[in-house]
Amino acid sequence: MPPTPLTAEAAVLAYFAEVRAVQATGAGVAETSYYPALFGLLNAVGATLKPRVYAVNHLSNLGAGIPDGGLFDASQLGRGAGEDALRGQLPSRGALEVKSPAEAVSDIATGQQVGKYLELYGLLLVTNLRGFALYRRGQPTPLESIELAPDAASFRALLDNEQKRVAAAGSLAEFLTRALQANAPLSTPEGVAWFLASYAREAKHRLSAAPLSELAPLRRALSEALDLSFSGEQGERFFRATLVQTLWYGLFSGWVLHTERAPQEPFDWRTAAWELHLPVMQRLFSELANPSAQRSLNLTGLLDRTAATLARVDTAAFFARFQGDAVQYFYEPFLAAYDPELRQQFGVWYTPREVVEYMVERVDRALREDLGLPLGLADPSVYVLDPATGTGSYLTAALRRILRTLREQPDWDDASLDDLRRAATERLFGFEIMPAPYVIAHLRMSQALAQAGAPLRPGERAATYLTNALTNWHDTPPRLPMPELQAEQDAAQHVKQAQPILVVLGNPPYSAFAGTSQAEEGGLIDAYKAGLVRDWGIRKFNLDDLYVRFFRVAERKIAGGGRGIVCFISPSSYLSDPSFVVMRRTLLEVFDRVSVDNLNGDSRETGKRTPDGQPDPSIFSSPTNRAGIRSGTAIALLVKTGQDNPPTVRYREFWGAGKAAALLESLEGNGPAYAEAAPGPANRYSLRPVPDSGEYGQWPKVVELAGVPPFNGPIERRGLALISMEPDEDFGRVRAYLDDTKTDVEIAELEPRFMRSSGEFKAEKVRRSILKERKQKATFDPSKIVRYPFKPFDVRRAYLSADIAPLFSRPAPELLQNHTPDNAYFITRDMADNADEGVPFYFSSGPVDYHLLGGEARHFPILLTNPAPTPDTLFSPPQPQTRANLSPLARAYLSQIGAPDPDSSPEAAALLWHHALAVGFSGAYLRENAGGVAADWPRIPLPASLEALRDSARLGARVAALLDDPAADTGAELGAVGRLRRVDAAQAEAQGYAVRAGWGTLQRGSVVMPGRGRTTERAAPQGLPPELGERVLDVALNDGWVWENVPLGVWGYTVGGYQVLKKWLSYREFAVLGRALTLEEAREFSRIARRLAALVRLGPALDANYAAVRGAVWGWGSGN
Repeated sequence: MPPTPLTAEAAVLAYFAEVRAVQATGAGVAETSYYPALFGLLNAVGATLKPRVYAVNHLSNLGAGIPDGGLFDASQLGRGAGEDALRGQLPSRGALEVKSPAEAVSDIATGQQVGKYLELYGLLLVTNLRGFALYRRGQPTPLESIELAPDAASFRALLDNEQKRVAAAGSLAEFLTRALQANAPLSTPEGVAWFLASYAREAKHRLSAAPLSELAPLRRALSEALDLSFSGEQGERFFRATLVQTLWYGLFSGWVLHTERAPQEPFDWRTAAWELHLPVMQRLFSELANPSAQRSLNLTGLLDRTAATLARVDTAAFFARFQGDAVQYFYEPFLAAYDPELRQQFGVWYTPREVVEYMVERVDRALREDLGLPLGLADPSVYVLDPATGTGSYLTAALRRILRTLREQPDWDDASLDDLRRAATERLFGFEIMPAPYVIAHLRMSQALAQAGAPLRPGERAATYLTNALTNWHDTPPRLPMPELQAEQDAAQHVKQAQPILVVLGNPPYSAFAGTSQAEEGGLIDAYKAGLVRDWGIRKFNLDDLYVRFFRVAERKIAGGGRGIVCFISPSSYLSDPSFVVMRRTLLEVFDRVSVDNLNGDSRETGKRTPDGQPDPSIFSSPTNRAGIRSGTAIALLVKTGQDNPPTVRYREFWGAGKAAALLESLEGNGPAYAEAAPGPANRYSLRPVPDSGEYGQWPKVVELAGVPPFNGPIERRGLALISMEPDEDFGRVRAYLDDTKTDVEIAELEPRFMRSSGEFKAEKVRRSILKERKQKATFDPSKIVRYPFKPFDVRRAYLSADIAPLFSRPAPELLQNHTPDNAYFITRDMADNADEGVPFYFSSGPVDYHLLGGEARHFPILLTNPAPTPDTLFSPPQPQTRANLSPLARAYLSQIGAPDPDSSPEAAALLWHHALAVGFSGAYLRENAGGVAADWPRIPLPASLEALRDSARLGARVAALLDDPAADTGAELGAVGRLRRVDAAQAEAQGYAVRAGWGTLQRGSVVMPGRGRTTERAAPQGLPPELGERVLDVALNDGWVWENVPLGVWGYTVGGYQVLKKWLSYREFAVLGRALTLEEAREFSRIARRLAALVRLGPALDANYAAVRGAVWGWGSGN
């Protein structure tokens, strides 16, 4: 298999390593010793481009001398032997001039020889290894330049500093990627999007340190107009991203409109505002493009280069494709290249065409069939709102549907196009909070009308407004300082408060954003929280995702109008997740006809696999984002007919890679059939059909098997000061804390986390109580340093003692009392914390963290240990007493099937719990009983015979070993799973085992947030067990190492709501952990992957065992 090409950034890091190595020898000469490193860099960057670019050392003399190199594209390579090669051709991407780091690039460029090269080759890349500049014939200043260090000594210092190397790599990679394409023909929207995103990304970097004080009035105006506080790190980031997007999309839109209007006239970005038809964008662009603002922003050069890039676009080829689908071919590639994390943060995803057309058609039919409007969306009384319109996909699709209906009418004539134009300007409303998609939405509506023969007239605009869709539906916002923003706000307010909206549809954003006006927006969903604790016993809510608020806005708007339709695609968690019970009940009180199309594709609930093991990608998978999103999604069509009918709920599922096409086919009656759901209090108003609970409901809950109630896991409250990932951690800081000769000030200096007061925790008072006010003074005890499962398969070390509560938040004494060498814990939760929890069970030989499972880990000890009794004679030593943790009914069951006395041995005591583990890890059990398992303590069927119980327990014991034992035998056949593989020797040497692949970030100081990371999917190698699937991932450790051959099912394996491997990696990203992994730690990932693979391989046996048990169940509580 050919080696995986380096990314451009990785190529730069390899270049730095090679230059550093040459310098370290002390034997290199000024220029040529560094040629291998430089040409290796240029060829590696060139390999990432299409067509590929090749750097050739020392070109032949064609009359201007011998340049140090030339840059050729793949089309210039000869296809045959030497005589067939093209002789004397000029390098299409320019020539190369190299000098030593001691010389300045600007001085090199003024040389007579450089002038000769430019005259012949037209384009010249000049470098002194520490700086690069691109020159074009006839232009005295460089097109672009970058300087990594001001002099040779500074460059050596940079090369010796890993942090500085990493910081510089991205900028140089961007520069070279652009430079190697400077002469490339630009004809596709994707190519243009990349260049614009590259410049915008550099602008974002520049603005990250700019004070922006001159833009304070604009900041206040936008904050007030969009109801955004721009607070904290995320709010600041959003504001600066808004500025960059406004400039680059304003420039781009101005260029598009200018080129369509006057294609022969040159385009000047400084006057782009005059090309824009939207007053609000004219004002915003003018505020940012004026000379005063540009002095503060320092972006003039980047905007000049952007305009120069647009000047070399093949406009005919560009517009032929751009007008076909501006989103797929421009906006999506731009956003993916510009700031993919910002897109993910806001839940902004390109909605596939099939999904949009399906939803619009379903709404059109519902208007006709359920609300009695024969023209559907074309009816003049139908007012439509897309509250998160993005790039306008739904509104343009609705416009096309209206045009089709109008053309079908017998009285169609040319004047009917006025009806279409009125629909776009008066009935199809859109709200958008981000300037970039707002601009694209208007472009697309304008294009759609022009293509239909109804172009917008002077002064007309589509009815899409820049506003916050979640605020001011009933209030009057304050007046704004800018007239253009005020006019936009007035128009949006008229829609919110006066227009008779009949249809709300779209794809609302999924993720919450900390910069929003939380007080007002949060109040939206108070109705969905009412009674969760009191009536339903639900203590932990998952209602903060933005899409929930959009449901509330839509539900309230339609309820107020008496009838109407809501059609959203959103995460599917609300369909049955316990947190959404009040939301579901409310929706059923408002709407009387509900249809749900579950599109599945969830990475945690199903591992993105169909029930028969085939790939089940996200519906949002696209060429620029093949992974899509992690959450499963669903389309809901909710209709309020106004006839006060009892609600009906229909539900169906779509699976597999072809689900988008299957959606459209279902409009012709070819899709899966709907099943009737029966939501009610017993199933928490589930919108999924819940199988008759008669069978599942007869099985005992796990809590009914136990002799005592389960114990909560410990919670560490001191920022992980009592938990460590260091394998040799001795917790000297705890020893110091418990040393009463040390003052609070000394402890605060040694370990600030111990002495940081918060809420009810008063640090000084707590330490005084622990050291002086309790009956038994706490002392440091090394035996309290224990193995501590923090997350599934993520085992750390902790100082765990009830004596130091509340540092460790009150671990139950009984929990720690039962922690003995012969004991273990069966672990589960009382209800699902979210719909994507995967397996809700665990097993451990010691206590686990309270948050090991998302739904709060509860411990069921296998054995109960009583304290040693007081001796009644001098010669009877005290002995603790143990018994099996089984209820009287569980003991009766075991007795009736002839099982050994559970108190006779630890193995006998564990028999029933190992059986429960075997059942709980069966995928069939979890799928068939999903609703019941999520809603309460899981129920477990009991085998009717001792033989069946023992068979099941043997499987459960194997599962327990794979969960709890880091050295569990997984077999030689799994040796290739998760194996470390070096992919780049130089990078492997430079980076060691430091995890640098974007797997995690630290937020607010100590909160670890998972990142996207990097994986490469490919076919599984020969020799891997076939039951692990046909596809595997190579999981990046850094640019030098990967863990190879991780099957998709292993990668997606989820326990307690956590994707095991990805969660493990998030805590070990270098920026989070603060150090590189040891080799042993890197191999721990491999061992975890193999243990998970062994669990995957057990799947068929676990399902068969569950089927056998279910086929012959002991009647719980009936005495059989």
